[in-house]
Amino acid sequence: MILKNTPLIAILMSVFYFVMSVPVLVGQPVDVWAMGLIFLLVSICGVYMVAVNHKLEEHLISTFAFAFYFVYMTMAQLYLLNKDSISLEEYKEAEGICILSFLLMMIAVRFMRRIKTKRFQFLDQEPRIFSYYVLLLLAVAVHLLEIYSAGGIVAYFSASYQAKFSSVAAEKMLGGIGKLVAPFAYYNLLYVTEKPRSTIHWVARIYFVFHLAMSYASGASLAILYQLVAFCCMKIFASDDVENRKEKIRITRKQRKWIFRGILFGGLGVLIAILVRFNRDAEGFSFAVLKDTYDLLITTSTFDSLYYLSRTLRELTPQYSLGQFLFPFIFWVPRSIFPWKPVELGRIVAIAFKNFDSSVNGGYAVTPMAEFYYDMGYVGMIAGSFFLGCLLSLIQKKLNHSKNGRYKMVITMMFMFPTISLATSWSSLGSNYVGVVLFLCVASFLNQCKSGAGTR
Repeated sequence: MILKNTPLIAILMSVFYFVMSVPVLVGQPVDVWAMGLIFLLVSICGVYMVAVNHKLEEHLISTFAFAFYFVYMTMAQLYLLNKDSISLEEYKEAEGICILSFLLMMIAVRFMRRIKTKRFQFLDQEPRIFSYYVLLLLAVAVHLLEIYSAGGIVAYFSASYQAKFSSVAAEKMLGGIGKLVAPFAYYNLLYVTEKPRSTIHWVARIYFVFHLAMSYASGASLAILYQLVAFCCMKIFASDDVENRKEKIRITRKQRKWIFRGILFGGLGVLIAILVRFNRDAEGFSFAVLKDTYDLLITTSTFDSLYYLSRTLRELTPQYSLGQFLFPFIFWVPRSIFPWKPVELGRIVAIAFKNFDSSVNGGYAVTPMAEFYYDMGYVGMIAGSFFLGCLLSLIQKKLNHSKNGRYKMVITMMFMFPTISLATSWSSLGSNYVGVVLFLCVASFLNQCKSGAGTR
């Protein structure tokens, strides 16, 4: 499917920006408005560059990453303007860095178009039913461990977000294992959308519903939205009638139907996400939060990453090391075994600025720019932003060499949805990507195993 409607994209992005921003920007100086408009223009150019006049399915990772970066940073800027402790000069510095980072990622994506890449070899494999059931058992086992750690299924679903785990050690252990099996939710979509329908199709659908329920109970509000959108992506880009067509320029009636459902499911997912997010700490569930949604959105700590970027620039000194850059690759290594393991900036900020208990698991969103600044100063910030753009483009280019449309689309979504962290944390994005790679290594090994079970 080739996306050509540039004015519509610009209009939709502009409407979102002005609807969300104008109530906060009213009364602000002209230079604040000007920087906001520059950010909007750069964002439109970024989405246009990767999506318009190209096969959208071949640029999904960058398109989703840039679109969500725009949405998140729009809200983060409003959050920053609402903070009395931040001056206008500090606000403009943080927004300027946000714009520069976006530009560097765009340049990197453009640069990578000139680089020749080879395909991922494992995409040549045909997923086996045997592999699916082994991975399903692993995923369900992790969910059961989470329920057991909380004290049973009733306790798990009724406990507050912070009380799901019996100890900090259990939370860290299950969090690490969870990153390894999280990609299975997308692998499962191979069979949820499979035709003709068979036993495995219904097993996959049962797990799909079960995973949505677990996401709701765990407070992972956006995970619900991911699954609904991912399901529609499979129907739009990887359905049988699309795969069999050589040209993907015209949108078929079936695609239009699933695009409409995608918008509907997306809206439903956002509604559920808001209800889950703002009822997370409440004593009882209530729809009353919807009345104050706008005020809650522009003041919620979900969008505080630019605030902590600003404080990092003012109050922390660059370490001139690669600790933050390397952290996602050694996230899985227990600190008790390797005490030299670096501490992620999100925890450093929480301890330094919020008197966070260092024995408790958790931290704050700080933006990748802050992490790279903490490593190597402003040079690290520039190089890190360029690296992120190259990474997204490299993964997509290697995936695009595959002819296995359905499997390629599933893996594309495994790499696409973690880019929600592009605006908040390289530590989170990188560790999720490492989890995807390890999951695919296990899946590749299982697919190579000789088994009586057939392929999908």
